[in-house]
Amino acid sequence: MMKCDSRKRKSSSDVTAATFIILLLQTVAGFSQAFPDKVHSFVPGKNAGFGQGFFPGNVLGPPNGTSNAQVPNFSQADLVSLGTGGSIIMEFNTHKIVDLPGPDFTIFENPVQPSSHPEQTYADTAVVAVSEDAETWTTFPFDIVSTAPENLPLKANYLGLAGVQPTYSSPGNGISPFDPAVSGGDKFDLADLDIASIRFIRITDSGDERFAPSLDMHGDTVTDYGNLLDPDPTEPDAGVAAGFDLDAVAALHTEPWSQSAVVDWSTYD
Repeated sequence: MMKCDSRKRKSSSDVTAATFIILLLQTVAGFSQAFPDKVHSFVPGKNAGFGQGFFPGNVLGPPNGTSNAQVPNFSQADLVSLGTGGSIIMEFNTHKIVDLPGPDFTIFENPVQPSSHPEQTYADTAVVAVSEDAETWTTFPFDIVSTAPENLPLKANYLGLAGVQPTYSSPGNGISPFDPAVSGGDKFDLADLDIASIRFIRITDSGDERFAPSLDMHGDTVTDYGNLLDPDPTEPDAGVAAGFDLDAVAALHTEPWSQSAVVDWSTYD
């Protein structure tokens, strides 16, 4: 269960001495953790709509993954489909994400990992960019290694993109979204961009060669396996669950940002 209070510190009666020491060490090290405070903006793409009735609550707070990568979460209460080419910006107000050793934030989607083939994924990918002010953006470099159909199911074929790795963490199973070793999801490190801190994360469905294509660093069109299996987004009966399905974003390294913010005594039990 997530215990989070960004307005006041927990008293010693609320936590054990051991937990207090761990939290103190995390704070001294700048290792507080957070989820986005709000959705800054959402521009739905073609055939978005899945999860709209629960938006924005279904993309704020912790991820709702499963312990079985073959059967991910498909609940509208926990996901929103961006639509082909759609884009969403997640905003941090009380904290900002800072660059520390290792990944600094994780993005959670719901790709299916076929049974007996852990190297594969039914990916619906997204391009990730970050900003300090929501005006100047820096995009993480991304690469679709091969556009050959036989390579599209491979996780290793998608570098620098979100929507590739299964989501394991959820409040119900106790797997922490702040532990990149077990949480699942796709990790991003600000050091790769030589950026010290950010407050905004933009997630844009990568589209495909039929609609809203994204070109990687080599000029190749990103055509991921999940979008390839989706109906043609230009067709009127393509449905309302196209593109990247956002579950959550977890900031692994943060520090207080606003004047009213104090230490975030967050733990995941």
